Amino acid sequence: MTLFKGRTPGSVSQFNALDGSAISPASGYFGPYRVQAIEPDAFGNLWMASLGDENVRGGSGVWVFRDGNPSDVVSSTVAWQNAPFGVAPIPGQSAAWVTFSGGLAGEHQSYIARYALDRTTGTLEQTFIDPVGDTLKVVAVDYSGNAWFASQGTDSVFAYSPEGERLGEFTGGGIDGPWGLTVDGEGNIWVSNFGDLALNNQFNSGRLSKLCGANLTACPPGLCLGDPISPATGYTLPSAGAPVLLPNGDPLYGPGSLPSYTPMMRQTSVQIDAAGNVWTINNWKPRFDVDVTVNPGGDGIVIFVGLAPPPPESH
Repeated sequence: MTLFKGRTPGSVSQFNALDGSAISPASGYFGPYRVQAIEPDAFGNLWMASLGDENVRGGSGVWVFRDGNPSDVVSSTVAWQNAPFGVAPIPGQSAAWVTFSGGLAGEHQSYIARYALDRTTGTLEQTFIDPVGDTLKVVAVDYSGNAWFASQGTDSVFAYSPEGERLGEFTGGGIDGPWGLTVDGEGNIWVSNFGDLALNNQFNSGRLSKLCGANLTACPPGLCLGDPISPATGYTLPSAGAPVLLPNGDPLYGPGSLPSYTPMMRQTSVQIDAAGNVWTINNWKPRFDVDVTVNPGGDGIVIFVGLAPPPPESH
């Protein structure tokens, strides 16, 4: 078993999952550029969303290592402005949904697209594309084959059917600049929130959101697809009056700085483990205007213990 990880600026690295030893060469495997998502499909093909850059020709697009082999590569490039971000293989198919973010801050139009890999010829074809949302981030596929994806710039989550029909745009439940999402064991959708990208914005309301999925029997009575299950505030982590401290005891922004009372910060990835614990990443500190130019790194991981039904593969 091996693990792959995207590296900046333009390679993919491979590690042994048992002991963490490097399998790829020191320079990694070149080709994709600024990879934002890597996911395997059911046939062992490794799909990547390559964000690209205006200065790197052919760096923006969808890349596939066939059978997980870095020497057997197929790709489909797009204009760098599309900025592919999320990728989610479709169960039982050599195919995947891909989000085009339009740029990390939504400078250009966002799209949802679907790609299919012909395992015989090795060709990669875009089979569907639709302009939608603003600054799209993570995409996930539920157990009915619907694609759910976060639209950060519209504070909403969209869902599309396997055939490409738009099922709706969903808000509420605390959704605020959504970034990551995942599907729990009952088919409901969990969303982590990054907050507003505007300068001078202090994001002090980090929260986790939950939406009703396609399995309506797992939703509270009367709710429909996409309705919020979490409260309007989302699921939060209050400080109880204690400031957030760095591991060495300093305030979040360093010695002598003003205290921060936001333990749940700007969230990116969210995942559910085999025990039903929901893990979210404090990827970025709350003060966007300072952190975007100095040090955006967040502080730690937030775990909601036993909050969600584990995904089936975790049983």
